[in-house]
Amino acid sequence: MTTPPSIAGIPFEAFFHRYVYELMCPDISREVAAAHHGENASNFLCAIGLLTYTEVMGHFVPGAKRGSRNRFEAFFRRLGPCYAAFLDAGNNAYDLYRNGLVHQYLIKAPAAQIAMTAAGDETCGVGETNGVYYLVVERYFEDFVVACARLHEEVVGHRHSLIHIYAPHRLP
Repeated sequence: MTTPPSIAGIPFEAFFHRYVYELMCPDISREVAAAHHGENASNFLCAIGLLTYTEVMGHFVPGAKRGSRNRFEAFFRRLGPCYAAFLDAGNNAYDLYRNGLVHQYLIKAPAAQIAMTAAGDETCGVGETNGVYYLVVERYFEDFVVACARLHEEVVGHRHSLIHIYAPHRLP
């Protein structure tokens, strides 16, 4: 029998409910909603949060190797095929986005932008177009929610309801 994953001694289910469901998702969702209502929203702080959350959730990915970058990339790939393709194309998302924003408050690229809401038909929350790297908080958040629900199902055996609350249009 395998021991259920934990972080800082907090079992996965307790961590998931308290931190993902009660803190991470409401914080980002509130800011995205504010942006949709024309209010000021914290796009950089949300981007930093999502990238940090990605690394934290990688701790729970079965088979993820130890180390911050490995854990980040393990969960980043679960955000969707476009994220995996971004890594497979040789992009170092951990350094470019996560380290760039956490340590320099900038994406580590000559040209970059962070948007709070989707401008149109973005199929990925990160990427590069014509030499400009981008992060779209709203799209990344939706992909994060779906990946968290899938991870919950994988670890616990059932999908958590957060997808119904934060990304209902993304239900399978």
